[in-house]
Amino acid sequence: MKKLLLMIVVLAGATVFAEEKKPWTFMVYMEANNDLDIFAPKNIDQMKSVGSNHNINIVTHMHTKENKGNKRKTIFIKEKESILLEEKTDPIKNFDHEKDLVEFCTKTIQKYPAEYYALIFWDHGTGTLDPSTRFYLPASQLFSLSHSEEIGKSALYAPSIRLIQRKLQKMKGVCFDDKTGNFLTEQKMRNALKTITQQALHGKKLNLIGFDACLMSMVEVAAALKDHADIMVGSQEVELGTGWNYARVLAPFVFGTISPKTFGVHIVQAYAKTYASIMDYTQSATDLNAISEIESNISKVAQHILKIIKQHKEIALQKILKVSRSKHFCTHFDEPSFVDLHHLYENILTNINESSHEIEKSNTLVANLKNLLHDGCALIKKAILANKTGPKHTKAQGLSVYFPEHGIHSSYRKNRFAVDNESWLELLHYYHSC
Repeated sequence: MKKLLLMIVVLAGATVFAEEKKPWTFMVYMEANNDLDIFAPKNIDQMKSVGSNHNINIVTHMHTKENKGNKRKTIFIKEKESILLEEKTDPIKNFDHEKDLVEFCTKTIQKYPAEYYALIFWDHGTGTLDPSTRFYLPASQLFSLSHSEEIGKSALYAPSIRLIQRKLQKMKGVCFDDKTGNFLTEQKMRNALKTITQQALHGKKLNLIGFDACLMSMVEVAAALKDHADIMVGSQEVELGTGWNYARVLAPFVFGTISPKTFGVHIVQAYAKTYASIMDYTQSATDLNAISEIESNISKVAQHILKIIKQHKEIALQKILKVSRSKHFCTHFDEPSFVDLHHLYENILTNINESSHEIEKSNTLVANLKNLLHDGCALIKKAILANKTGPKHTKAQGLSVYFPEHGIHSSYRKNRFAVDNESWLELLHYYHSC
């Protein structure tokens, strides 16, 4: 039996009937107008195995493959069934991800009020960088399919991910629509989230943002989200095409409700249980309220490294930085310019301590740098609420940072982290000029 209607909201000239307030509203923004469309129905079925109940509203907004136009469906997920709330087909040239995301979240928040809100981005993800090119690759070129009882029929076989990333080196962003060529850049995502939190949530943050997408658990992404959400859940590494197991993700709401932090930790644990047999999986939950301290620490570390190298002509420190960042010694991911921040800090500390007479260890700047690196490691540990990895990535601690070996991607200079932390960008420039 449906819940009683408690309020009426007028939205853009239309009357929206708001349901009774529940503990949670779980919103999934599914970009399936691409080579991942074969995995969307299975994830929807997993959501239906739990379904909306008195603890949670589950609402998805899915872009689907159609011969003409750009079809969008908003669906309310119930146990074993789904209710179509809205269906639209727009001309391809008029489609705008930013506007679409705002519209979906605003309508959902208005119609399904809750104490807590989660927004999940479902699709390809390529971290902090935006694309310089975008092109379609047929699924037959991207996927190697196998059968696994645990992961599910037609699961993406892990090694095939390498092929995807090699072919998509220039494709960066999240939520890619192959038909329109549109995607969510960092700027568009921040603009959309700002509108959602200021207008739909009246200045409050989203409680949790999750990325069922590749490579998104980065300090740069966290910095972009920190003003608009409390918790971020995502992977440092690529994800398999099957993505999250939503039956496991939503399981706690069959029995009751949980806090945002507990939910973030649970999603990480559910992912680890799903992919326990995979060597290089990663998943972590980050407290976004702790990110500003990590940003400040990164800036100070960069400033001290630059001062030591420039003022004292410490060639040894340049070498230490290169070795510490090297893919042979530092945890990196399928996008090789993304390295684990904690492991990078650990390596720099270890290599400074192990250098014999090459570096002036009595130098005040060196002593301060070591303290900052120790502090940074502690701040990362504090910010990461949960972190799970496969055997290949045991040194990964939950947050990556962009540190390319050869040149800086043009879009990186424009992202919020680089703009707010000029010392880090200066260090990258110096590193590549040596």
